[in-house]
Amino acid sequence: MGATLYPGELRAASNPLAKRRAFALSRRPPAASRMRLALAQAVLLAVAVSWSPAAAAGPTLEAKWRIAARGGEATPSELALTVTIEKGWHVNANDPDRSYLIPTTLDLDPPAGVEVQSIRYPEPVTHALAFAPGAALRLYEGTITISVRVAGPPPDRYDATLGYQACNEETCLPPRTLAVPFEAARAGGVR
Repeated sequence: MGATLYPGELRAASNPLAKRRAFALSRRPPAASRMRLALAQAVLLAVAVSWSPAAAAGPTLEAKWRIAARGGEATPSELALTVTIEKGWHVNANDPDRSYLIPTTLDLDPPAGVEVQSIRYPEPVTHALAFAPGAALRLYEGTITISVRVAGPPPDRYDATLGYQACNEETCLPPRTLAVPFEAARAGGVR
């Protein structure tokens, strides 16, 4: 009978279950490989949990400028940004009536010498939604028009951004910004 340094070896030799376990342990990848595999699985799980179809798709917003009234040296021009929000979605009003809601805003960066006299937002609609039961919220949905009055004739071009938070009946997406530059040559309306 041979002597053994480790008593467990003797038991492993006589126990079939212990033999399988010893074989499985001998085929285990090194610790670094196990760590990389665990990290990859954790990343994939985090991506799968955080992804939602609503967040991935989001609504379609279409925005188009037109010149509603062309001014002169002594009279202002009226510009109109028409925004169409995809059915089933809405954005918060410019004055959403609750401090925690993200308002819809139009930020203009007119060229030097152009004075923006006013920005007028449309009247909102009010709805109670599933995620805020019992509270009527001030919203824009469908097609809205934001009016801009500038002193004198309309500028040839200026940069503008529309800030908004899109929501449906169940959830709100993170706030977004949409570039909506004004270009007189492409704007419809009065010439």
